Amino acid sequence: MQRRIVRGKPVAYCATCDGKGSDSQPLAWFTKKGGGPDRSAEAARVAAQARPQVHASAKPRVAADEPRRARDVPPPAKLEVAPGTDLFPFGEVREGQRQFLADVATAVKEGRHLLAHAPTGLGKTVSTLAPMVKLALESQKRVFFLTSKQSQHKIAVDTLKAIRQKAGVPFVVADVIGKQDMCPRPEARDMFPKRFAEFCRREQVTKSCQYWETANTGALRLLKQRPHHVEELTIVCTEETTCPHQAALDLAAQAHVVVCDYNYFFSDLRAQMQERLKVDLADVLLVVDEAHNLPDRIRDHLTLELNDYVLDDALDECNDLDDVALGKHVEILRLVLASLADVEPPSDPEERIQRSERYVPREEFADAVNEAFGKKRSTLTVKDYDGLVDDLAEAIGAYEQRFKDDSRGLAALHEFLANWRNERRGLARILQKEPTPSLAYKILDPAVLAKPVFDAVHASVVMSGTLHPMEMTRDVLGLAPERSTCREYASPFPRENRLVLVDSSVTTGYKDRSPQMWRDVGARLAEIAEATPGNVAAFFPSYSILEQVRPHVEAALDTGKEVVAEERGADKAEKEALVNRLRRGVTNALLLGVQGGSLSEGYDYEDNLLKGVVIVGLPFAQPSLEVEALIAYYEKKFGPGLGRPYAYVHPTFHRVLQAAGRCIRGPTDRGVIVLMDKRFGWGSYRSSYPADFNPRPTDDPVGEVRRFWRSR
Repeated sequence: MQRRIVRGKPVAYCATCDGKGSDSQPLAWFTKKGGGPDRSAEAARVAAQARPQVHASAKPRVAADEPRRARDVPPPAKLEVAPGTDLFPFGEVREGQRQFLADVATAVKEGRHLLAHAPTGLGKTVSTLAPMVKLALESQKRVFFLTSKQSQHKIAVDTLKAIRQKAGVPFVVADVIGKQDMCPRPEARDMFPKRFAEFCRREQVTKSCQYWETANTGALRLLKQRPHHVEELTIVCTEETTCPHQAALDLAAQAHVVVCDYNYFFSDLRAQMQERLKVDLADVLLVVDEAHNLPDRIRDHLTLELNDYVLDDALDECNDLDDVALGKHVEILRLVLASLADVEPPSDPEERIQRSERYVPREEFADAVNEAFGKKRSTLTVKDYDGLVDDLAEAIGAYEQRFKDDSRGLAALHEFLANWRNERRGLARILQKEPTPSLAYKILDPAVLAKPVFDAVHASVVMSGTLHPMEMTRDVLGLAPERSTCREYASPFPRENRLVLVDSSVTTGYKDRSPQMWRDVGARLAEIAEATPGNVAAFFPSYSILEQVRPHVEAALDTGKEVVAEERGADKAEKEALVNRLRRGVTNALLLGVQGGSLSEGYDYEDNLLKGVVIVGLPFAQPSLEVEALIAYYEKKFGPGLGRPYAYVHPTFHRVLQAAGRCIRGPTDRGVIVLMDKRFGWGSYRSSYPADFNPRPTDDPVGEVRRFWRSR
């Protein structure tokens, strides 16, 4: 490493990259290797340690009569691209990419939505961004690339760096993640999100945060010079002693391309962010990456709950206001929840849905509240449900006026009660009895949030490696069929490099589960792992099944293959450590994880790190009232026969295909994928497989795996 003086401060740089001028990377950037999870916090800490402390009096401060941020952030600068310029930054266009590039360009020019099933290796990020950026610059529009994965942010920004270099046009890129993940304050790292939000607000109100109080003009000037990953942006802003998150948002308001999370467009933050980033949806070219995740993300966001946590937070704010009377009403709601939990639903011996939950009609809860208030009428100031909603609204105003801060507990309680009385289609009101009573108000239809966005944007690309069937995603998100194009692209990798089998000898089906079945699954998994020369990953439907099978696998292995298992409750760092063991040279391991988890969807096992993937069972959602309600709603909305596939079957196979996709990550990779459950071969599920994924049933999966590897 070398040290250079940058803006008057010594910073360590990589000697190998030092000659690259403005593309040199500070030492902190090299704390992230192999495309793993976000390292912005560690990067900021290393950067802070690498430079001397400067006294606050020497920092650039904002004058008392000058706003910390400019009142009017300028819009993105008008740029021109030379006619005929091709912004595809790489020398060779892969097989299948040319059609994808053309389809994206057509969608943008015609103002359409392209739904793309784009398998690993197609290069969907560059195939989308290259034509989109060109057409956006030509037509004065803006590109927003939405992804739920921080690792995908890096891929997108790396691609934009290459495109900008090829174009020779200085378009501005902003990469934004959550405020806490970007905060340079060391104490912010160990806080729960709620605690951090309170901490950040307090520091702003009391003007105690030097990063918040310092103008970001200098940082913005530097950030516009070239695209920065969020980790690099954090380092630049930390060096400039200004808030990275606020600088990123100010940069985004001036950016031609913004990389951010789904919630900037598909949550109640949308209106606020549109105003903050100066966005007119009619000028937006939208990219939704890993779009198979979007419906569930929206449904989760639209769910409101009344539980002990909400009531405790509301009670804390009542105490802050010294409002004893309102606190009594909050405590009565706790009693109402408990009384609702005591009501037993009708029993059905054939019903697999747990009896720890039941539907609660709209009026039942409101009547129970009114009845409880009536019993204590002489000691209460509020007499009924509607009066409580009004009093909560007044208390929220009083709290925010007194503390100059947003209410969280009272606001959450008010939002739940105000919405509960609403009547609309596609709702499920469900009481969970365990571990403590919790009443949920669930909007089942993600199109409530998604459709207005897609109707308003100029064009979009909705893509994933597991978007099949695309018509389902189109329908569920509410995209207009007449404005949508569905395309399924073939994998560019040689088919002979991949063996996909169905082992029909076992199943994890509910009725077939037994100690003997777990022994059979464990023995067969051990045989397949031993027949595979290298690392193998096995992904289970749940931690419970993983834990029941694991001892049988370990007992059956006799070739020294090391078992590396994801533990229930493992945090991000622990999961990263498991994968890093493989990356650092472990070549004969059996990795055990769960389908739908980060190990089966969030990590890229590059360089043929996995020689095999075994999918143990189908990860169907546990039978529940929410699943039941969603199936019934989709059956009514989309027509007979589509409720179960849309709500239950296809989302399950998305998780299966995501896990199976961990195996082959490059054109020279070879590997085996074994679907270990007889149900994978059922004809009723064939429509859930894309055209380039054709699992073949076999009675001898172990023998076929051995023959595949001998044929190399």
